[in-house]
Amino acid sequence: MKLNKIERLKTKLKPINYNLNRVDFCNLSNEDRFYLKNFGIYNIDINPKYFMLRVRIDGGIISKDMLIIIKDIAKKFNLKVIITARAQLELHYATCKNIFTIYSILKSKGFSFSQTLTDNFRALITEPLTNLTPHTKIDTIKIIKTITSEILDNSEFFGILPRKFNSAIIGTTFVSFNPWASDFLLLLSKKDGEYGFNLYLGGKSSEVAKDIDIFIPHQDAKELFIAVARIYIEYGFRGSRSKTRLHFLIKELGAKKIKELLESRLNKKLKSAGELCCKITTETKSYFNIESFGEFGELNLDTLNKAILLNAKIYRLTPNQELLAINKSKKQDIFKSSNITACAGEKYCKLSLWSIKEDIDSNLANILKKEAITLGFSGCLKGCGRNYMSDIGLIGLRTNLYGKTQKAARVYIGGIRNFNPSPARLLYYSVPKKHLNSLLLSIIELYKESKESSFETFSQNILNYYDVELLQLFFLANLQYRLSAKCKLYFFLKDIGNLQSELKKLDTLFTKDISEATKILSHKVWDD
Repeated sequence: MKLNKIERLKTKLKPINYNLNRVDFCNLSNEDRFYLKNFGIYNIDINPKYFMLRVRIDGGIISKDMLIIIKDIAKKFNLKVIITARAQLELHYATCKNIFTIYSILKSKGFSFSQTLTDNFRALITEPLTNLTPHTKIDTIKIIKTITSEILDNSEFFGILPRKFNSAIIGTTFVSFNPWASDFLLLLSKKDGEYGFNLYLGGKSSEVAKDIDIFIPHQDAKELFIAVARIYIEYGFRGSRSKTRLHFLIKELGAKKIKELLESRLNKKLKSAGELCCKITTETKSYFNIESFGEFGELNLDTLNKAILLNAKIYRLTPNQELLAINKSKKQDIFKSSNITACAGEKYCKLSLWSIKEDIDSNLANILKKEAITLGFSGCLKGCGRNYMSDIGLIGLRTNLYGKTQKAARVYIGGIRNFNPSPARLLYYSVPKKHLNSLLLSIIELYKESKESSFETFSQNILNYYDVELLQLFFLANLQYRLSAKCKLYFFLKDIGNLQSELKKLDTLFTKDISEATKILSHKVWDD
């Protein structure tokens, strides 16, 4: 098999042996840019003026002292602080003149940037309220620490995986974010009266992790993680970069073969999967007071100051892009996690085509929050905003399909977190930004009229029953004609025959082929 260019670089020089002290940060080659990613330093040739530094925060554990240091550094060097969708911190707008100074200062104060980018084990994440509520059955923070002590700055793993490797380990009976896009996922389960984990492998932005039919006691989690890692290193594909994630190895070998390889490496028979014991929800009972900071993941200096001045005993970063300040001496009834996840956006990333931070309608954002509907926004096809793993997903793009070139969004709908998890489906390839709110609000109104208990059950019981083609036509018809209560009732009852009959009464257009009718109607609704 022909190695891709990144693999050839690893063969030429192991990333762990790259010498940062000899780097001319103002004159980088693309080879330098690859090696620097292994140390958390990011720069791209289409925006060479600015650098980003990603701070490793495994388990989301961060202290008040760490926040003070980050705030002071951001103020001194005029940096912007972002919380990522994997509960990491990113410092943006460093320059070639100061990036190594910033890196060195923070490293001297105990911060790590190791393996936060490119072909590495990214930071391991867990439920942010782990060990803080009775919902915790296994101390996953302790497990994460034992794993990171093994993998960080270890020449066996540093920068030599076939592709990035995202991991989540959940030991609580609820989890406040969608973990299914993880390459390596352990979810709280029970077998023979014992709590442990079921193993799922091969998730990525557009695919849920696959059940490998393995139950592992919690004390064996580190051993299992390392075994999976070594199998990935040995068998993982290293050709086309588009097919090197663990997902493609799992797809090629199958769960049964992966289980056999794990049993061979661990030298023992592994138990079949147990009963899954955790539910994914954005709302949970709280046993203390929690204040959340970071609108769409941004932490400006004022926000950092407010969080620090609370003098909370516990601070946590979350995969929902929040900084939580937790006060155990006060109590509140319910804690609601952020329901909107967004990529950094075009202000910070030149790959992004627009930014939800500036462009989202505040009324829509409030309705999404009130209805507990999750929205994942990615500014480009890389999918950093979890658009596939949300109730509604958006990818920013540009289009000239409906007139002059303008901002638009690819729209996904119906991601399932519980039941039988599945990614959201592509609903519309391109919706002009100026028409996006009306489309989403009309879909939300239909959800409310359905009387389903959540948007997820609306997707599970109704939306995902239909072919995408019929959904496309139905939603456009509702925008154009404001469908009758009878037509909507047929939709909720999944009575396709009567639904189509009602649509045909509205316009002779609906007697045509569905895809042709949808194409014509989309221009009627969205053309300039």
